[in-house]
Amino acid sequence: MELNVVDTSVFTTALQCISRFVEKAHFDFSKEGVRITSIDPHDFCYVDLCFTKLFFEKSDSIDRSTFGADISKFSRVLPNLAHAKKIAIGVSDDGLRLSGSKEWKVNFNISRLSDDPYDLPEPKSFRHEARVDLPASEFCDLINTASSISSELVFRVSDGKFSVEASSGDYNLFARPSGSAKVRNDGRKLVESHVIVSYLRAIEPLVKKCDTVNLLLGHQDPVRVDLRYSNKAVFSFSFSPKKRESTKRPRDGISLPRLTVTKFPEFLVYLANSPDGERVRILKLGHLETEGGDYSRLGNMLGLVVGAKGRIRLTKEGEYFVSIFKSDVDQARAYLNKLLLTRVKPYEIMLQSLKKRPMDHSELQQIVNGVLAPRRIKMDKQDISTMLGLATWCDVIDRKMTLYYFERREKKHE
Repeated sequence: MELNVVDTSVFTTALQCISRFVEKAHFDFSKEGVRITSIDPHDFCYVDLCFTKLFFEKSDSIDRSTFGADISKFSRVLPNLAHAKKIAIGVSDDGLRLSGSKEWKVNFNISRLSDDPYDLPEPKSFRHEARVDLPASEFCDLINTASSISSELVFRVSDGKFSVEASSGDYNLFARPSGSAKVRNDGRKLVESHVIVSYLRAIEPLVKKCDTVNLLLGHQDPVRVDLRYSNKAVFSFSFSPKKRESTKRPRDGISLPRLTVTKFPEFLVYLANSPDGERVRILKLGHLETEGGDYSRLGNMLGLVVGAKGRIRLTKEGEYFVSIFKSDVDQARAYLNKLLLTRVKPYEIMLQSLKKRPMDHSELQQIVNGVLAPRRIKMDKQDISTMLGLATWCDVIDRKMTLYYFERREKKHE
């Protein structure tokens, strides 16, 4: 099955934009069209690209097919199709196929993932308290202007008027769109939402290709940005309502590493190929370690790695984990979960809490910190996200508990 794309520029731009901050995605081909969903590794942005059947030529024969694929190289692959006269997307026996034709034809085949962790739940149905509709070009201008001041923006609807605000040190910015913006705030006098600007800048090329932007806001709810491209496609992005602390506060107890959980096993496998260990500087240059040394710190907490004189190497337990990871991933997940339970007390408390009932991120953080209070240990939101990510990788909790503002998708069979 192969579908010829009607607007090649919009198609390549959409895929290039999301590949800047997501690594893998779930593809869903159906009689309605093609849908691509994913979430970035830091739990900040949920992506939902819906290309209706009108986006493709002769789309009546779309066969149902769903699978996951690695899209991390799209930002390098798709420029090769930028000037193609025709572009097609299809499903092969192995997975996803992208093809384009100029003077000659090129085909890219991307194997489907054996484990599709990005078959994401449907976004939870929020009753957003405000909606702002404005031209896409005007939205881009507002974002670019505000982002020159701060990396975090505030969207505010007050007394029926929409504004974008940013502040940093002595600098403050307050901007409003022209009268072409339409505002509905459901009777509330004030609605305020925060968003990290880097994600908005990443999708800016796609915003410019669309007609209008629908901005949905709610207190402590995800900020949703819907981009509408005529009647052929809707591109939705839901941004976590996480707000940065204005000042750094000293923390008692432990502080969990900030990392992308799915890359932790890759870090350990790489070390397994270096019996004498590897220099931390080399690991950072190879993007196998963060600037803060988070993968090494987690490995050290679990007894999987040790460090000395600027080098990191596996312990016997680390070598054992890599050996079973290569032969039996499920057994490796169970082993890592056992280590976490015995060596990270907040992790054990979190799992015991989730066994009682599902709960959202905020409630879980409150309960875990309540149990930890006598120990003078406090978990922040990122700590909870890290532990949830580890528990998800270990396959001991359901994804709806990890993505605290989403619910599991109900599968619909054709």
